[in-house]
Amino acid sequence: MKKLNIGLLGYGTVGKAVATLLQEQENMNLHGIFRRSGKADESIMTDLVDDLLLNPQIDVIVEAMGGLIPAYDYIKKAILNGKHVVTANKALINAYGEELNQLALTQNVSLMFSAACGGGIPFLPTMISHTTPIRKVGGILNGTTNFIIDKMEREHLSFSDALKQAQSSGYAEADPSNDLNGIDTMYKLRLALAIGMHTWIDLESIDVEGIAHLKDIDIKYFTQQKYKCRLMAYGEKTVKGFIACVEPSLVELSSLEARTIENNNLTWFENKDLQRFELSGQGAGGLPTASNVLRDLNSMIEKTSYTLPSVMNEDQADNQLDHQNYLIRTPIDLNSPFLEKYTGQSRVFSGVLYRTLYEVPVNEMHKEVLRLREKNEVFFART
Repeated sequence: MKKLNIGLLGYGTVGKAVATLLQEQENMNLHGIFRRSGKADESIMTDLVDDLLLNPQIDVIVEAMGGLIPAYDYIKKAILNGKHVVTANKALINAYGEELNQLALTQNVSLMFSAACGGGIPFLPTMISHTTPIRKVGGILNGTTNFIIDKMEREHLSFSDALKQAQSSGYAEADPSNDLNGIDTMYKLRLALAIGMHTWIDLESIDVEGIAHLKDIDIKYFTQQKYKCRLMAYGEKTVKGFIACVEPSLVELSSLEARTIENNNLTWFENKDLQRFELSGQGAGGLPTASNVLRDLNSMIEKTSYTLPSVMNEDQADNQLDHQNYLIRTPIDLNSPFLEKYTGQSRVFSGVLYRTLYEVPVNEMHKEVLRLREKNEVFFART
């Protein structure tokens, strides 16, 4: 069996975990590590990226740097030089995945990114191997926000204290805005739709709400009502078009979602025969992510592998097609004809008003919340 020689770009949380796992592999060899200038302090390290990208001994480049530039330039150069690429960079694949995939096909090399969605869960590989057409995807796709909510629920931490603990545990970045605002989850949802339904959904058409506006009072109210809150992704291909959104959602205490705690994820997909497949595991942290990198590396030992199909469609989400029930927290004196139209019941709790809304078009809900937030502090969740 051929032994893979690997060049690693980046030596942060994920990069270090990849290096650790590679030490245990008999069929793989970590040939070199690229670090930024001044950080290459071991013999295996270099601060000249071409030492890896142009090295004929290296078969695979593992990109663990994050960000778009220069990661995109490095991956493109690696592919053009006949090297396979494995990346966990969900933002980069969302921005350049189609271009890089077509380039990899032309060069007859692999472009793999299982670690970009689901952390240590083989979510994308499981969908790739599924032979029946997939019609729905979703789940809890962000370990950082799940960790924060769980700490608020079970340990009664404040939002800020739970976030600090997530950062100190290596589950949240110094700038956690992409996690808290739902952007990270949106990227993963879009990749799941691309894999499951061979379609790139326009980013601007996906309605996204994170947990940045979640407060301690909300957790107390949900607990009193015997619910837990989870940040959920939903994607579906209907006969009329695509539905795709990211929203906080209230789940029953007996549900699998409610039992998904700490930094764990719960991913699922449903095929056209209404069969549902669920996978759970760690969704954030170095080693879980690195385990999916290793899975991709193993898949290319015997053959050239691809995550994306060779032909992809493009479409937009039409969330007007989807009507859902919501719970929204607003100031008591807030006036909104839109909310009045859909409100079925309301209750004052600790000085704020919680309204239950019924059969609201998803895209209209998101638009109204953005309008209300120009003057008010508002949080909402699907029920």
